[in-house]
Amino acid sequence: MNKFLYFLLTPLIFLLTTTSYAGDMFEYSLFNGVLKVALPHEPQKIDTGFYGIEMYVASDKSKGVVYTVRSRPTELEHEVGAYKYSLKETLDQLLTMSAKADNQTLVSFNSNFNRKDNMYFAEMTTWFVQDGMKRFRSKKHIIYKKKIYEWTVMYSNSSEKIEVFDDFKDYVKIN
Repeated sequence: MNKFLYFLLTPLIFLLTTTSYAGDMFEYSLFNGVLKVALPHEPQKIDTGFYGIEMYVASDKSKGVVYTVRSRPTELEHEVGAYKYSLKETLDQLLTMSAKADNQTLVSFNSNFNRKDNMYFAEMTTWFVQDGMKRFRSKKHIIYKKKIYEWTVMYSNSSEKIEVFDDFKDYVKIN
C-alpha cells in the first residue's frame, strides 16, 4: 500500500514544486534553497574548480540563449547590510568598470542597496563582440549577506531582451 501511494503522490509532489511560467520557463531553487531563478529547463551544475564558487548553466537552443547562475563569496568582512550606503557607489563602479575592462559596452544599469534587508542588487545589460558576432549580456546581480548571486542571460539580438530577460528577472529572488 505504501509503495502504491508513493507511486501516485510522487508526480503530484513534483508538479507542486515546479512552477511553470509563460514562454516555457520554469522556477528552480538553487544554492540550498537560497535563490529562486527562472530557467528553460533543469540547469546543469558546472564544476568550476574554485573553492566557494558554484555555477549552473541552461540553454534555450531554439532561441540561441544561454542562462548561467552563479554563487560566490563576497570576501567582505561583514554582511553587506552592515556597511554604509556609500558602499552602493563602490559596488556600482566595480560592476560597470569590470564590464568595461572585459571590452563590454554598457547599455543599461540600475541598482539598489537595502541595508535593512541585507541586500544589494543591480541589473545591467552590455554588448560585446564574440567570434565576430555582436552578443548581448543581461545580468541580475544580488549580494545577500556575504554571498554574490548572479543570473546572466546571453543572447544575440537586442530585441530579444524583453522576451528572455525582462519578462523573467522579477522571478529571480532570494527565498
